[in-house]
Amino acid sequence: MNWSELQPNGGNSNTVICWFPGWSFQPQVFAPLYQALPGNHLGACFHGQGTLFDNARQLADELVQQLQQRLPQVQHLLFIGWSLGGALAVHCLQQLPPHWQKNTGLITLATGRRFLQTMDNTAAAADPIPGMAADTFAAFSSDLQQAPEKTRQRFAALCARHSQQPRPLMRQLSQQQIRDPAILNHSLGWLNYPELSSTARVQQHCYASRDDFNPAALSPAFYAAAASHSFFLTAAGQRQILQQIQRMLDQLQVPPEQQRGETL
Repeated sequence: MNWSELQPNGGNSNTVICWFPGWSFQPQVFAPLYQALPGNHLGACFHGQGTLFDNARQLADELVQQLQQRLPQVQHLLFIGWSLGGALAVHCLQQLPPHWQKNTGLITLATGRRFLQTMDNTAAAADPIPGMAADTFAAFSSDLQQAPEKTRQRFAALCARHSQQPRPLMRQLSQQQIRDPAILNHSLGWLNYPELSSTARVQQHCYASRDDFNPAALSPAFYAAAASHSFFLTAAGQRQILQQIQRMLDQLQVPPEQQRGETL
C-alpha cells in the first residue's frame, strides 16, 4: 500500500487531507496536526524501490481509486508535504486527473525549490546559495551506508536544531523515523529532485524563521515565527500551521469561479 489511513471515521466529510512526510519519516510524524483536524486523513508511505516520480504516479493512481471506491462523497483534496514530502506532493498532484488537479489545495512545509544547491557562482558571499551543498550531501550519503542508525539520529537532530526545545523535539521525531536501511538508502537519492514549480490553484509554501537546510522558497511563501526544519511541530509553529490549514480548507469550499485569487 502506498497510503496508510491515519485517522478514520471521517464521516461524510467532502475533503480528504493527504500527508506527505519528509525523508526518513513515517506519515504519523504529522499526528499533532491531523489529530487536531476533523475529516479523512491519508498518509503517503516511502518504499525502497522506484523513483520519486514512480512513487508519485502510484500514489496518484491509488488515491483516485480510493476516492472512487471508498470515498465517493469527497469533492476536495488538500495535500500537505514536509521537505522531500512537499516535492512528492507536487509530483503526485501533477499526476492526478484534471478534475482533481483543479480541486486540490497544496501546502508545503520547509520544501525548497531544490534540496541541493544550484551552481550559482555569482551569489554574494553574504547571501549563501539556498540548499545543501553537494559535497555535504555526498558525505551524508556515505555515512548513511556505513552507520545507518547513527546517521538517522543525526538527521533527526538537524531537523530539531534551532527550536526552543530541541531535545524533546528530536525524541519526538526519532519515534516516527523509518528504521529500514534499504528504504532510507534508496529514498535518500530522491532528495536530488529537479527544481519544483508551483502547481496548485490554491497553495501556500511555509518556512521557518531559521532552518539548517536553508530551503529556497517557493511562491507564495509564508514565514513562521518558529525555527527549525520541523517548525510545524513546535507549539508556536503548530498553531500557525493549523490556522493556515483551516484557511485553505475554507477556501477550497468556495467554487473556483467565485474565488478572487489563486493563492492564500
